[in-house]
Amino acid sequence: MIALLAAGLGVALAQDSIEGCLNDDTYPIGGTAGYRTGLEAMRVNAATYNATAFAERSLFPETRGEDEGKGKGKGKGAKTGGLQGGDAVVVYEVRQTFGVTRVPTWSVGGDCPDDLRFQSRPVDLMSANLGVAGRWGPIGAYYAAGIVYGNVSEPTNRQRIPMGILLPLGASYGLVFSGLAGSRSVVFGSTALAVDSIAGLEVHTAPVDLRAGWAFSRGLHLSATEKTVGFFGNAVLRQGLSDLSQFAAGAGRVRWGEASKVIGRTSAFARGLPIAEVVDLTTGQTTTADLLTGHLQQEDIGRWLDLAAAVAFAPERQLNEARVGVHSPGFHDAGERAGLRGRGALWRVQGGMTQIPTQWAYDVPGGTYLHLRGDVAAPFALGDDAGGVFRFGLMMNDPEQLALFPFAVNAVSYSLDVKADF
Repeated sequence: MIALLAAGLGVALAQDSIEGCLNDDTYPIGGTAGYRTGLEAMRVNAATYNATAFAERSLFPETRGEDEGKGKGKGKGAKTGGLQGGDAVVVYEVRQTFGVTRVPTWSVGGDCPDDLRFQSRPVDLMSANLGVAGRWGPIGAYYAAGIVYGNVSEPTNRQRIPMGILLPLGASYGLVFSGLAGSRSVVFGSTALAVDSIAGLEVHTAPVDLRAGWAFSRGLHLSATEKTVGFFGNAVLRQGLSDLSQFAAGAGRVRWGEASKVIGRTSAFARGLPIAEVVDLTTGQTTTADLLTGHLQQEDIGRWLDLAAAVAFAPERQLNEARVGVHSPGFHDAGERAGLRGRGALWRVQGGMTQIPTQWAYDVPGGTYLHLRGDVAAPFALGDDAGGVFRFGLMMNDPEQLALFPFAVNAVSYSLDVKADF
């Protein structure tokens, strides 16, 4: 018993000592491999979860109408998703990953004990996004803003966990005004912050929706969605419109008529994302390595089952992911169908494998890892003609995240988003 009390007292004293080494007086050690990897993680975080990627992932699917000629509201003629004339949608999203990599640090604080000044601390990444879209007849407009934040976390969970909650909330205030600031990226000590926005116009016709916008990070954004089958394509052009920095093209959630109730919906698409900057030490020139993947997904099989697989073509040809999911009926349509609003929480669990290539720039040997994920969706009503959905997801070794952050093996992430259409 005395030994246990002594051990507990030792832990408490160590905790108090570590708290004298907080991030206000702590700096990463430049020139180390961990420091370079941490900066790369923050850069990739900014490139991937910026305003443009967020708009394609979460905002535009909410504006792609099905059965748009039908009236809005409940009943047989209810709209099944998307915007109609005079409608608007608002989407707010937060994503956070804990312990994406580790960085060696040195504390200069006067209260930090000498034997604790040098530490290896985890890096946490966060993104907060806000999107708004409105439509008036065949013309629409959209605006999306993103703030991504990376920092060397505090030395104890007593400080780390509250910061993980407060930082997204504090950053969200800046989303409304980020368009006025344009695109900004700042690295200071153990912290990196990037702000980006995109604004554009939509033209809705019977066969296709067209979008064109300007990313404040100096890029032209183009997007198109065909309505009959579900073909889509989008791209961002930067550096004088000569650099195709990210793209996606294919077909999404294709319906098969009445057979869809049994076989579900099909998505097949290709995607390209920048994942690394490689510096040639002989010339000093920087080149970008891209992740090129092909995806095949079959969702809502028997209204319960999801299957998904992806193949990577670059930087290394291999199976990128394979996963299976089980969910409550209506999970993928939560918040999009009037009949689902207010019916209670929906759920999904999925598992599978993620394979990443060898990437010596990050000291990552590659390999195959177990993927686990759980989601909850809660549709809600905002009157007879409006509603939305709240979603929360918890994941480990998510295929998309490991492709972008190959050094984040077994890191835990969460996503939270709220969507409402009026």
